[in-house]
Amino acid sequence: MSDQIIKDDSRFIHGEDLQRGGKWSDITLTIKSVGDKDTMKAKDGKVIPGFPVFFQETDKIAVLKGSNIRLLKSALQTADRSQMAGKKLTLYPAKGTWFGQSDVVAVRVRVPEGVARPFIQKQHLGVDLTK
Repeated sequence: MSDQIIKDDSRFIHGEDLQRGGKWSDITLTIKSVGDKDTMKAKDGKVIPGFPVFFQETDKIAVLKGSNIRLLKSALQTADRSQMAGKKLTLYPAKGTWFGQSDVVAVRVRVPEGVARPFIQKQHLGVDLTK
């Protein structure tokens, strides 16, 4: 397991996992695979909406949907999930109003410098906590 990801009881990467020594940081991981949509289940058996992204450096999973899927396609410059394995993906913590709550920390996909990103409204990107 990557020493950059906090070891806890969750199978998933959360925004708060991207804090080190009181500082927010992004993390770059290598994609192992991207699973089928809506195939992950929570401990209570409910489906977790989105595409599960598995990484080589950690057993933790990022389940991406909506804006993050659009950012993923831009960051990797492909919409073909079979071509995503082996590519690097950078995740960063962002603060915003999500899930009916304000000032929530969530994971966002960082599009590399010089790569065009899709138009996404500012409130859906949140505030990058690494800057």
